Amino acid sequence: MLLIPETPAYHSDGLRSKRPIPSVVVSEVASEDIHYENAEDMKWNILPSYSLYKSIIHKGLKLVNIPPPPPYDATPPYLNPLNTLHATDSQSSLESVTILNNLETIHNLNVVEMSVHLSEPTKFEYRPHETISGYISLKNKKKFPVSFTMIYILFEGGIHLDGKFQKKFLSMIDMKSFLSNTDETILAPQKPYRRSFHFKIPEYLLDSSCEQVNQHLSLPPSLNGERDLALMNGTVKYTISSHLISHNAKEYLKVGYVEQPVRVIPIYESAPSETFNFEFIVEKLRKELIWYNKLRFDQLLKLLELQKSTCLKFYYRKSQVKLEIPNRNEPVSIKYVPPIPNHPDILQPIRTTLTFSVVKGTSLPRIKAISAEIIAVTLKSQAKVPIIISDEMIFESFSNKTYSDLVEKPMRKVLGEIMKFSAIQLTPEMSIAMRKLYNMSVKYAPLTIDDVKMNTTDSEQSRTYGISLNLKSMHIKKLDRAIILNKFGGFCLAPNFQHCNLIRKYYLKLKLELDSSYDLTTEGPHIVGNNIINVNIPLTIRQ
Repeated sequence: MLLIPETPAYHSDGLRSKRPIPSVVVSEVASEDIHYENAEDMKWNILPSYSLYKSIIHKGLKLVNIPPPPPYDATPPYLNPLNTLHATDSQSSLESVTILNNLETIHNLNVVEMSVHLSEPTKFEYRPHETISGYISLKNKKKFPVSFTMIYILFEGGIHLDGKFQKKFLSMIDMKSFLSNTDETILAPQKPYRRSFHFKIPEYLLDSSCEQVNQHLSLPPSLNGERDLALMNGTVKYTISSHLISHNAKEYLKVGYVEQPVRVIPIYESAPSETFNFEFIVEKLRKELIWYNKLRFDQLLKLLELQKSTCLKFYYRKSQVKLEIPNRNEPVSIKYVPPIPNHPDILQPIRTTLTFSVVKGTSLPRIKAISAEIIAVTLKSQAKVPIIISDEMIFESFSNKTYSDLVEKPMRKVLGEIMKFSAIQLTPEMSIAMRKLYNMSVKYAPLTIDDVKMNTTDSEQSRTYGISLNLKSMHIKKLDRAIILNKFGGFCLAPNFQHCNLIRKYYLKLKLELDSSYDLTTEGPHIVGNNIINVNIPLTIRQ
């Protein structure tokens, strides 16, 4: 039992309520995350070490080209514990896994002072396949011995939405550092102890993290606080934590706990094509409705057609002209810059081209003025949405329509029309997928770029503008640029990523003011003042 004298302080505040550990089903290779409310959100995400990697079948192996995992190296000798602790008792391993699933519910007495010490304390960020190593220091703060039976050291990643923990997508336990003993281990008063840890950051999550979308198997980047533009209270956090557990005949108690955040920025390869996308949902819906009234529902489903064109045709001074922007299959990209003021990569430019060509006639427009913004788009959902979100769902190339106009409202209208027919019974999967899509929360955050330069190249039938934007001049729109956190470098653009509950995408938004008015449908006369064209170009933040 715990060797701590009984004192009124532990009883007067009611914190020592005796709560039995809930029983859970234990897997041989993984364990459930008990924080999920719905059965569909259960995840088998515990990775004891890479030694179990080969026993796990990856359904997406060929598609995502998962490389073999790096092996654990030997623990560096200088990280060995100051005081040797006993090795794992295999007879209690089943009990230990059960406790692992319930660590958050165990009351913490906080009588052992614990802290995390990294072997590279000045390292700002980590990448997949890199090693996070160090040690946990333990010191009994009391004047009498304190006992414990288990110590867990974990590397974990989780998503928090609206200030509340949502789901844990990664949980790794260092088996070399894990201690579990039938007999109690004694920590002497005021005596320091160490327990080393050693983790290799994986590149992919287990396949059970998402059964449909391969991109959702990649680790999301750290997204936490103002410097990462963590919008709508949606954050991604990685931590090193340690739990020191004791127990008596009635209950388990935590005698010490420590947690330290670490920053993880994955490197993403070119994403493979995904079949479980918006078009897949619409086509599947069409097949379900074809047996009822094909003509009626074909017209209705036109509301869900997305505009993918990167070419805009219009009439200008009695000429028909087209404006072409970069193909969406080859988006504009910039290198990721960590949120460190005066980082050298902050000086990199964003470059793109806009080309006006004559279709009919001889006149070509000129850009009289241009303004630029980067739009950081964050999508979140309390329920997992295992569907790839395409650029066309966020912005059209030449309009101000957003997700609400392109997906949410049309989806609600289509589903509302379908529900008017009592004879129509959509499959539960289809109905759930549609509701998840129109219930997603979406936030568009504009970042203004003040320094925009243009150069012009003319030919007989075309005029090309080379656009160059100075990233150093970027700041959060309408906020005080004198504040470091509001300027690029004080905040960063985390790499684009997609997860079942949280998504981050970026777009370069250009506002073009032409030297004369234009019209989309007629040769003229044109509406006076109609000389503004909005251009939205997908932007990729790469490593």
